[in-house]
Amino acid sequence: MIFSGRHIPWRSVQADVQDAPTREQADPDAPRVGRYRGRPTSTNRLAVNVTPARISSALQSADQGYPSDLYQLLQEVTDRSAQINTCLSTRKRGVSQVGWYLKPGGPTPEDRQRAEQIERWIRMIEDLPTALVHLLSAIENGFAAAEIEWMIVTERGQQVARPRCLTYAPAWWFKPSPSRPDVWYLLDRKNLSDGVPLDADRWITHQHQAKPGFPVQAGLGRVLLWYWLFSHYALKDWVAYSELFGAPLRVGQAPPGASDEQLDDMEDALNQLGVDSYAVVPPEASIDFVGDSNGKTGPDVYERLIEYTDRSIAKLILGQVLTTEASGSGGAGSYALGGVHNAVRLDLLRADAEQLAATLTRQLVKPICRFNYGPEVAAPRWCFEVEPPRDELRDAQTQTARAEVFKRALDLGLQVSRAQAYAELRLQEPTGGEDLIGADELGNVSNDAPALKRLSDSKYPRPRYSRVAALKRDYPAIWRAGGNRDGDGWSGDRAFAMWGRIVDHDGPLTPAMLEWVNTREAWAARHTQTPGRRRLAGAVALVKWAVQDDAAWRVIGEAIDKQKKKDR
Repeated sequence: MIFSGRHIPWRSVQADVQDAPTREQADPDAPRVGRYRGRPTSTNRLAVNVTPARISSALQSADQGYPSDLYQLLQEVTDRSAQINTCLSTRKRGVSQVGWYLKPGGPTPEDRQRAEQIERWIRMIEDLPTALVHLLSAIENGFAAAEIEWMIVTERGQQVARPRCLTYAPAWWFKPSPSRPDVWYLLDRKNLSDGVPLDADRWITHQHQAKPGFPVQAGLGRVLLWYWLFSHYALKDWVAYSELFGAPLRVGQAPPGASDEQLDDMEDALNQLGVDSYAVVPPEASIDFVGDSNGKTGPDVYERLIEYTDRSIAKLILGQVLTTEASGSGGAGSYALGGVHNAVRLDLLRADAEQLAATLTRQLVKPICRFNYGPEVAAPRWCFEVEPPRDELRDAQTQTARAEVFKRALDLGLQVSRAQAYAELRLQEPTGGEDLIGADELGNVSNDAPALKRLSDSKYPRPRYSRVAALKRDYPAIWRAGGNRDGDGWSGDRAFAMWGRIVDHDGPLTPAMLEWVNTREAWAARHTQTPGRRRLAGAVALVKWAVQDDAAWRVIGEAIDKQKKKDR
């Protein structure tokens, strides 16, 4: 049951929705980003003519509690460096594009229902993946912030508070509290030195521990700045070298006793060579072209230094260099080496996801739960689906080898435990009354079917998602009638939840989603032609697995009619 506004922060939330201009006029200096007029502005370009002394000064100011210069410098460096920008984008989008769900705060059906409802509200946030990328700027800064823009809507006759959007705020708008480095203040034009405290439940402040230290020291940016500086110097010198030796030096030799007119003609000829690459010179004069006598070492020094800094940046951000190089010292790496590098990168992905999930649980999920259900209710927990990609070929080879071991053991007359066989082959022992598949039916299931990349590629049609969701919402007793047992490691409820995430997902499917899509294909191949679909349990299981079957819907329709008659 949703509380009717008892726990909603009416003053601040209603102002956001009903009368935002009035709120602005009444409190123009309030620490809000979306319509906040008092925020600081920056015209500094700290990366222009940057020196080691300037970087050291920014780092020292950050350590003393004033990180604005450091954060602005990091922003400019990210904009200027293709390598840093690409690597950071890869790491951030690796987290923002994986699937996620809310884990209920308790074991009861009410806890699960609340988790599903809050998850639905969160998925309605405008451009949520981009907001997650903004919060992951804490990887280089150690800190990132976003303002929660709340709104009040009426659902089923009750008012609920949910976020409309998460508004990005640059890190250089903030500074840590003098007494607590993990508490942040918002700078405004009247408080550029001290800042003002942040309103409770209006901000998400993500503090990322990429390395040990206080938040202003925990980001990767402090190290990236030095590598960028070395690369910047090397590129600057390489450009100067190219201007000097990219074209040979032109030396004009005038004859002895040349007149001023002859010297002027020679100068004009040299100038023409710089633009037109040809010139007309007097017969008695000559022009020599002098190149770089040490051409084997000059440009190579700069190129090697830039390559070294780029590899170091990739190692620092991604934990490996293989996915950023196609050749060079790393070479076009072997499959095994690629697997090791991907494993290292998966560790970083999992660590980033866990830290961001903890922040979102504490500063987004809990306020939504408290506003709408009360402070005494256990809030759900945000979880990212960060799993290693499944090697289906290796799994199939392992299963085949295990099956061959059991077959040979039986041929030798050895006694084999049925429970061990089911456990080793990862099969679930059937219970009484289930439809069993026979050897003659296996020929209808092809093991050579290519892996699907999209749900739309399936040869099994899907029902309307809204129709299945309405069945779950309006007829919970019928919904619980089937699909409750795990099949291929998936229950029907979990399969339906993954289908909902795919429906709401934009962009390429995550590994977990692709695994479900291909598992559904195999599951549908085994169950669409069995007699079980004409019983309620089998029919409900089909729709939970997103498989359209007219016979199944007829069975469900009959069950709905019976329940309606019973309810009368």
